[in-house]
Amino acid sequence: MPKGSELDNQKVSESLSEQSEGDSKDGIETGENALSAHPIAMAVQKLAHRIDGIEFCANTYVRLSAKAYIENDKKISKRIQESEALLGSDNPQEQIIGIKRSLDAQLRLIGLRNSRLFDTMVQGVFLTLFSTFDVYIGELLKSLYMLRPELLNTLNKTLTVSELLQYASIDDVKTIVLQNEVESFKRKSYIEQFEELESRFSISLTKFKEWPEFIERAQRRNLFAHCDGIVSDQYINICKKQGYLFDQTVSTGERLIITPSYFFSATRIVLKVAVMLGHALWRKVVPDEMEYADKSLNDFIFELLQLRRWKKAQMIGEFAVGLPKVSNPILKRLLVVNGFVARIGMKVCGCSEVVCFFCHEEAHLPHPQLERV
Repeated sequence: MPKGSELDNQKVSESLSEQSEGDSKDGIETGENALSAHPIAMAVQKLAHRIDGIEFCANTYVRLSAKAYIENDKKISKRIQESEALLGSDNPQEQIIGIKRSLDAQLRLIGLRNSRLFDTMVQGVFLTLFSTFDVYIGELLKSLYMLRPELLNTLNKTLTVSELLQYASIDDVKTIVLQNEVESFKRKSYIEQFEELESRFSISLTKFKEWPEFIERAQRRNLFAHCDGIVSDQYINICKKQGYLFDQTVSTGERLIITPSYFFSATRIVLKVAVMLGHALWRKVVPDEMEYADKSLNDFIFELLQLRRWKKAQMIGEFAVGLPKVSNPILKRLLVVNGFVARIGMKVCGCSEVVCFFCHEEAHLPHPQLERV
């Protein structure tokens, strides 16, 4: 009886507990701070909490699926062994029973192997991660146009007289135009979306080190959504064009997988890209709200620190410290200090580039080093 799939699932199940950040074992923490009333701040926090939920599902339900697969595989293997013993009997009736049980067990084994239960769960949470990002993009665009209604005048949209007569007021017309614009925008690739935003708002949005990794993960999402993870020339060419360096040679026709470390790095990258995009556009479109944006960003990092999301806090902190302009020196210092606390927190918890998904119970207790900082 082949044991490869059983061992692979066992390894992945065990490694899932070592890959993400220090979440609560009792569920998904959301922090004590209420969501800010600002639409962009709300969109960022909602995305962060959704990603927390996706990570929780990965850690909980993906491991359960791997465990269920292993248990079913063992049960079927045992049933096959029992049927083989009956087939070797001198009793004709026992041989008939053995044949029946053997056929039944083989059908169940084929069904189990073809079901790819573990792959289905992993790919499901991975696809959900990017679906959540797509929702965020829509909410961000709506927020920008809500904050600056005059931006609607820049949209090159036309409506016929008959279409206009369907609406009771000009506000209804603006609403439907914005909805159509957002839906049309979301259907474009991320590369096209960022290029359009750069052109529309005269701002650079892709000059950061995680951009190639973000695009590679988005392209891999497309492979799993449409090609069952089979590598295509398009995937390779787009990744290389955007500056992504493959760790090892990837060939057309090869089937990719999603390891725990890869998945949890994707959740962190998506969060950082979302935060950077939201705050860059917020400061560009509504410059008189810079102080509010700085406070919101600092509060967001502080919430990550409260929840022991050290790596995420460090990544967002790097962006915050690198902002070309901050509203006042006090907020600048707070952003620097919170970024430093994140780095200290990673060292105290013994976390490295890939930090543990469920830190030990001690990680949720006050740390003297953190308290001193």
